Amino acid sequence: MRKILDSLKPFSEDPLMQSRLPLTEEEKKSALYTLRELVQDASTATLLDHFKSLLRILLGLLSVNSGPIKSLVLVVLSEMLKRRSLTDHFNNYVELLILKMFHIYRDPCKEVQRSAESCIIDMSTLFNPEMVIRVLAPLITTEPIPVNLISIKMLTRLIEARGRHPVQQYLPDLMPGLVQAYDNEDSSVRKSAVFCMVALHIAVGDEALKPYLASLNGSKLKLLNVYIRRAQHSSPPATPRCQGEHSDPSDPS
Repeated sequence: MRKILDSLKPFSEDPLMQSRLPLTEEEKKSALYTLRELVQDASTATLLDHFKSLLRILLGLLSVNSGPIKSLVLVVLSEMLKRRSLTDHFNNYVELLILKMFHIYRDPCKEVQRSAESCIIDMSTLFNPEMVIRVLAPLITTEPIPVNLISIKMLTRLIEARGRHPVQQYLPDLMPGLVQAYDNEDSSVRKSAVFCMVALHIAVGDEALKPYLASLNGSKLKLLNVYIRRAQHSSPPATPRCQGEHSDPSDPS
């Protein structure tokens, strides 16, 4: 593993490497394919020995101007996330990793976006939930699309996986942003806010959530309650469609 990692290091990190030519894109791809296999097969002890350098090199490669390389990097990172023995070490970098994934999620390459979203969803169930919530709460409130959208999706998955604890204590931090997102001009953000509030209702109950919904107008509250009731009889909640024949969370009146 050390040999592969050394080959992928930026020249600025290792002056000894400046005497040879940098890797071509195909050579980088080959090295990353090999690295993926090593991460899958290596012992926990080996991965822990190389964890910091492995993570640093992978995050550095996400800055290259190549969609295929970034997609492969995310595949390797996804394999690392599957190794549950590394979770405690990932928890030392929760904010860094989430913000880096959100930045990559903006990439114009659809394959990179999909790979980044897959990593984000994995992180939502693996990382320390309180740390994740503290990162997400301000992003939901302040960031434009697509960051607010993927933040809400990540939060929804966390709630579905973790339940009431530790979400309930963070309702004062989360609900204002979700209510605001329910009024967003982008339909996908509005829909995601509905899904998230439905998941919260299932997790914490009506009495805990009710005070935060007081600012919703009648039609929005009615529509939210439709999907809450639907979710109580169906898991996962049905995709928001219509209030009447043609209304849904994408166009609440």
